[in-house]
Amino acid sequence: MSFGQNTPNVPGLDLDRTITIAWAAFERRLTDHIAAMRDGDVLRLERESAQRSPAPFVMPCIQFGVWDGGIVRCEVTSNDHLEPIHALTPENEQYLAQLGWNRPTHRVGEESPGNSSAGSSAFYVDRHRSWAATLAAMSVNVFRRVWSITHPSFLSSQSSGTAFPTPGADMLPSLDPFQAIVPTDRDHLVALVSQTLAPTLGGVPEHDANGDLLVRVASALLYVSPLAGTTDIQVVALLVDKVSNHAATETVLAQLNRRWPRLKFLLVDNRLMATVLVPGMPFVPLHLSEMVETMTQALRATDGSLAAQLGGVPYYLPSVQDNLGARLHLQDLPTELVELFRLATENNVSVESMGAVIPPSLRDERERVVQIVRIGEQWVAQQRRDATEASARGDEAGAEALDALGDSWASIIGLFLSQVQPNAATPSHETAADGQLGLFSNPGQSADPHGEHR
Repeated sequence: MSFGQNTPNVPGLDLDRTITIAWAAFERRLTDHIAAMRDGDVLRLERESAQRSPAPFVMPCIQFGVWDGGIVRCEVTSNDHLEPIHALTPENEQYLAQLGWNRPTHRVGEESPGNSSAGSSAFYVDRHRSWAATLAAMSVNVFRRVWSITHPSFLSSQSSGTAFPTPGADMLPSLDPFQAIVPTDRDHLVALVSQTLAPTLGGVPEHDANGDLLVRVASALLYVSPLAGTTDIQVVALLVDKVSNHAATETVLAQLNRRWPRLKFLLVDNRLMATVLVPGMPFVPLHLSEMVETMTQALRATDGSLAAQLGGVPYYLPSVQDNLGARLHLQDLPTELVELFRLATENNVSVESMGAVIPPSLRDERERVVQIVRIGEQWVAQQRRDATEASARGDEAGAEALDALGDSWASIIGLFLSQVQPNAATPSHETAADGQLGLFSNPGQSADPHGEHR
């Protein structure tokens, strides 16, 4: 059965029309806001999510800054700023160029060619604010076509000038969990899925570069998307990568499939996966939310020792796990974190003294900073799991000690980030002294209304 064809006359909400109207209203408001911005004003619109990107990455966003008598610098996050799960594809980048954005002139941490401030490490365009309608239309196209943001209520805003409130989630028409809805096409079905999962997950679900909804559960990745060539919705969880103990895997698979009969656990290319199909024609919100909840419960129940049992690594953060075993040891931790921890246990040591253990060059080594933070976060998560296991054994004193240790290491990670933040690509939620939000490079000192730098 295909979308919207030969289907019974099932009553349902015209969500597609509602969303189109919402985006049109949002575009008009954005046009008016850009046209009214003054020199020094900055506006940043980003994808709202219950799960934030870890520093120094940022969520997909567009930033507007006004300078030089009404010139608007409009920037779109490039892959230098984005977590890999949000990375732009070559097709996305080509589409941005076709819409009118200039490609990045340099990488994060590098100087603009010719030591000029005219370029950017993001996709950018400079236009006079009289081009507000064009900039608003370009931006809405990016939100909808590149990042697959279903509704403007899934955006949040920050500004240093006049506030630009984004519509809240309550602006979305609510779905009756028991009502059957006939999706008109794949985009409509994706919108229904996104709207259904937002309250279920406690926030707006993320999308990957292919438009699939992405949810992180413990150390697993959960993908939700229409199955190609069908009207079904596929929920797939990637639990463990690089499985090597195949004898143990057979036993584990049998146990998991018995315990969770509504799900199907399987091994594909040395990856442990779980999957389930939910009918999408007609779409019933309750069916999807119940299956996602079941999958989430299963992932949380199996997290922890599963990767070690199978001789593999947790699927999430594979770039860190490539060089590590299934369980971290103190000697696996970056020396920067270990040294900070040692100093923190000494008396009368200032924050400045602790910061001295971090080489100044590290502040510009984006990939190394990300790796240090992620290894540290994995170490903290391991302390939490050990505490849970100790509590289950009845060792409450041991559990409290492990929790306290996890708190201490979490503080060290925060201290490390505070020391590398100034030159990292981490977004500042404070307004910089020059009126910029501190996300991308500042624009040049002058430009003509057609976007050519002078």
